[in-house]
Order: sequence, then C-alpha cells, then structure tokens
Amino acid sequence: MKKTTRTLLGIGGAFCLIGALLFGIGFVSGGTKYVHATNLNTMNAQSDQDAKENHFTLEKTELSDFNSLNVHLKNSDFNIKESPNEKSYIEYVQETTKAKNPLSYSIKNNTLTLKENGNTGASYTVSVDISFLQPLLSGKNMASYMDEKSNYKNYVTLYLPKDKLLSSAKVNLGYGDFSLKNTALNTADITLDDGDFIADTITVNSGTISLSYGDCDFKKASLSNTTIKSADGDISMNNLYLSEKVKLALSYGDAVLTLNDSTKKTAGFDLITYYGTINTSSLTGSHTEKDDEETFKSESKDGKTILSINSEDGDITIK
Repeated sequence: MKKTTRTLLGIGGAFCLIGALLFGIGFVSGGTKYVHATNLNTMNAQSDQDAKENHFTLEKTELSDFNSLNVHLKNSDFNIKESPNEKSYIEYVQETTKAKNPLSYSIKNNTLTLKENGNTGASYTVSVDISFLQPLLSGKNMASYMDEKSNYKNYVTLYLPKDKLLSSAKVNLGYGDFSLKNTALNTADITLDDGDFIADTITVNSGTISLSYGDCDFKKASLSNTTIKSADGDISMNNLYLSEKVKLALSYGDAVLTLNDSTKKTAGFDLITYYGTINTSSLTGSHTEKDDEETFKSESKDGKTILSINSEDGDITIK
C-alpha cells in the first residue's frame, strides 16, 4: 500500500473517530431535543415551535351563495368537500409572516374569487429537503412527525352543499394537489402545473383539464364533452360514465379506465399509442399494430358517445 494511501486512510479514520465522539457528546448533552424542535432545512430551532405564528389560519367561515368559482393559487393544495348542511364554507392554512393574511376571497356576480394577496413576507425557495433525518436523529416517531408536518401544509378547503352544480369552475394551481368529493361542474377550466387531481365522484359536463406534472385519479366520474391533457403523469378512472365526446391526450403516462356497463354498450372508441400497448379485452373493435404504434377503433352505438385517447408514450387499458 502506498504511503499516501495509508496517510489518507489514517486521516479518514481519525475524522470518523472525531465525528463519533462529537455525536456522543451531542447525544449526552440533549441534542435529540434540539433536533426534535429544529427545522433542519433552516437550522432554526424556533421554526417549528413558532410554526403557528408563521402560518395564517382561517377557521371554517360561512359563505354567501355563489355558483361559479375562480381560483388561482401558486403554492397550496385546494380541496372541495361536502358541506354538512345547505350552506357553503371556506377554511385555509397558509404560510405567511407577521400574521398577514396571504389570501383574499370575494363573491361578486355569483362568482367566488380566491387569490393570493401578493407579497406577504413568505418566501419559496428551491432546496434539498433533509427534514427526513429529523425523526431518525431525534427518536421521534415517523408517523407523528408526518402528522405534525401536515398540520402546517398550505391548503384551502371549500365545503359545498350536496348536489350543488357549479355553473363554471376555473382553477389554476402552481404547486399543489386538487382534491374533491361529490362535486358537479357544468363547465371546467382546470390547470395544474405540479400536482395531482384526485376526485371521488365528479361530474363534468364540458371543459378542459390540463396537468403538467401529476396524476389524474377519479374514483367515480361522469364526463361529457371534456378534454383531459397530461404532459407527465398517469390517468386512472373507475366507474366511468361517458356521454358525447371525451378526449384524453397523454405525453408520458398510462391511461387505465374502468367503464360502467351503460358506457360499454353505447360508446365508440378511437385509441392510439405511439409507444406502448393497448388492452381492450372487454371490448369489440378493430385492433391494429404497426411497429411501436397500436390502434383500436369501434363505432359508437348511440351515434354520439366517443372516447378518444392519444398517448405518445404509455399504455392504454380499457376495462
């Protein structure tokens, strides 16, 4: 072994011993308590303790009646849930400083508008998140840590009466998920830059849904004259009812759809993937393969219901 190599190994071993010694001193001196209370990304021992002061909370607040929605959020999840009664409500938690309200909402001409107020003192940076080390170093239970972290995640929640039909919904999210349950939209204009669209029972009578980076997951859906575009993500739908023309366009991602019985009996299909496979074992139609390209076509039984899927790179499965 070369002398230089031995020297480097010796120096490395010495640093390891020093590191272990310092770790032991930190542990004995109560370092786990410090790590438990510290935001490792900012190295600020007060960050998490003062988390409530760094977030603005709007408790559940009643709203006057509206039938349209206009939402623009840069860094927040947006949820629509079923109201416990015939009234609508709003609540949210948002990062801020000096207790400034980072959002504003108003109802005018039957439209609820929700947007950010501009500079509230909160800042957003791109960095490497090392907060996952916190439960490991502090002895904190991982589930408990995740619960604490989720308490201060930016979100807005609307509570709408059961069976309420929104005449239009314009939703634009920068970084955040869109989640809804038992919601009906007559016209939809939804854009997600980086986030998932998750729905448990949704009706869309017309409109466009666009996702740049994220998945679209509908547990139960009724779609008509709707276009869904996905640049990078999967589209999954269960118990899907279709009427008239519905189009899905995927750049990178798979489409997996489970149709209800009535849709299977009436819908026609125009499917194509340029790099992937098509599985339509429960349907009858014309299936062709040429090089990497696959297509499937069948005529509409009612003369108007057609599902078109265009996938540049991904599989298509219809059940």
